[in-house]
Amino acid sequence: MLLKALTSRNCVICVAYILLSYPLFYYSYKFCFPDFGATDYYSYAILYKDWDFSKIESPYNLKLISCFFIFLMNKIGFYYDTKIVYTTIYPQMDQHVFFNAIFFNFICLVLTCVLIHKLVLRFFHNELYAFLFGLIYLLGFGTIFFALKPISDSCAILLFGLSFFYYLKKSNLIYLFLILAVIQREYILIIYIVITVVDYLFDKRKYFIQIFVASCILFVAYYFIRKNWLYSPRYEYAMSINSYLKALTEPKLDLLPFLKQTILVNNLFFIYLGVLFIKKIKKISINRNYLFAILCVLFQGLAMSILAHFENNAGRYFYFAVPMLLFYLAVETKPLLSKYLSSADV
Repeated sequence: MLLKALTSRNCVICVAYILLSYPLFYYSYKFCFPDFGATDYYSYAILYKDWDFSKIESPYNLKLISCFFIFLMNKIGFYYDTKIVYTTIYPQMDQHVFFNAIFFNFICLVLTCVLIHKLVLRFFHNELYAFLFGLIYLLGFGTIFFALKPISDSCAILLFGLSFFYYLKKSNLIYLFLILAVIQREYILIIYIVITVVDYLFDKRKYFIQIFVASCILFVAYYFIRKNWLYSPRYEYAMSINSYLKALTEPKLDLLPFLKQTILVNNLFFIYLGVLFIKKIKKISINRNYLFAILCVLFQGLAMSILAHFENNAGRYFYFAVPMLLFYLAVETKPLLSKYLSSADV
């Protein structure tokens, strides 16, 4: 029975993604320096190490799923000792905590690859094609620079991927993952508020209204928790309507770095646009529903970055939706490779 489990398709796929991605994990552990692009780590590390809410401010105290598992792994004693850049520069910092943060995010990364594989396989029934899109996720800019940092992004991407899998199936299991989004990454709820509106414009299903309403209610719940039970004044502007209005009337955006960072992060999005361009040349129809949805999520991320003073994080927030982007890419690529694929309607 054990041999059968080890040689099962899912196990083989998982092992393949581990073998392909562990060099990225080791590179990140060895050379990652949180001071560049991951300063949130210094806030999360308090929960990672001691689970001490008295010393951490919101919104970091609302990223509980990843923080809890990293805390648990640290208590169990997972650790690989080697010389790394981070503790060479800051020898007083706990390398055990740092390792477990990177290692947990690596686990989430591998599981996201497997999930993307299953998502594409469900609609196209072609193992190689599905495996390719899990592999493409490994090559995403955000995967290397965000998901494999010792912060909360990798778990959030996996959580969105799980919710999107059940969203496509029109399953009520999505509600579980929307609830979990409240205590891991509220931005997932904003994504669903956007895409359900778009999807309903193209397909008048009651299901989209239900997910929209649920996402709105849960975001209000998140807002209430953050403003009351777990309130801290440091990032008050990120939840302030007055701050948003001031950002509109008195913008302080450094446009060139903002656009440069957004463009650099979105290499997978430009692949998607490239496929659409090829289809246009070949006079093959595109899925306008999916294109409109992904553009709305992108522009919503840009708007939030400006209004909430996220600075150059627009590309980073858009990257939470990368499982959806890769599925849309698989749909658009299908007609170009139709003679090689056995596919179901989507």
